[in-house]
Amino acid sequence: MKTIIIVHGIGGGDVKTKSGFSGALKKNVLSGIETDQHSDCWKEAAWEGVNDTIDTHLRDVVLELVPAAKQVKRSDYAATKFGLLVFCGHYLKMLFNRGLRQRVPQVLDYLLDLPLYIGEPRGEAIRSIVRDVIEANPNSILVGHSLGSLICYDVLCQAQAKGNPLPVSALVTLGTPIGWMKGLDDPEYENVHPVPLTIPWINMYYPNDPVCLSKELDETKFSGVVNVLLNVTTGIGLASHTAYWKDTEVAQQIRKLANS
Repeated sequence: MKTIIIVHGIGGGDVKTKSGFSGALKKNVLSGIETDQHSDCWKEAAWEGVNDTIDTHLRDVVLELVPAAKQVKRSDYAATKFGLLVFCGHYLKMLFNRGLRQRVPQVLDYLLDLPLYIGEPRGEAIRSIVRDVIEANPNSILVGHSLGSLICYDVLCQAQAKGNPLPVSALVTLGTPIGWMKGLDDPEYENVHPVPLTIPWINMYYPNDPVCLSKELDETKFSGVVNVLLNVTTGIGLASHTAYWKDTEVAQQIRKLANS
């Protein structure tokens, strides 16, 4: 079986917490294969660490701007209706501050992944991580989800344009934003120009996935791509965008390529 390299999309956490992010898909693809062979067959090109420093800085800024709310107890307030009202007000403030301190850094972590990738030098640093994993595992199957699929595509296009194609047997994209990201016609949002790929390329998508705009890639614009429409998921909105990891059809397609 060829080595399978997985590249994740946007998400929270850091380089340590990203370890094992593709566990559900790995379980389905490598079903029946001896566990001691999994490390040779499955590689995760986790690039989240590139943004760890800025994520930490933003979290520190939020924690400084939003003061920690003191624990509120009913016994600290008078046993009157007015005391109860004051207690409720302070309790709600405590919950609000806690929510801000916990959730705002997480939301920023998610929202900034795409603009940070588009910018330089972080974009090239992220591509370099994926490129290194590919070069260390020649003849591999490259699988990218969401932003990860854009990163994979850019890495391959960049190498192809330089006349030095990377040793990849096939590309699989899941829920990809390539269709609209490469159609913005603005150099600010396109750090790598598309070029025709010379390897098999399978693009899988759900008809209810908002990230890929619920549609296939234009085969006239993205030469060589083969679109695979998956059965609609039960997830709604962004929940459908993460369903690829557990989809058995996705796993079967990847396994078939790895065994070819």
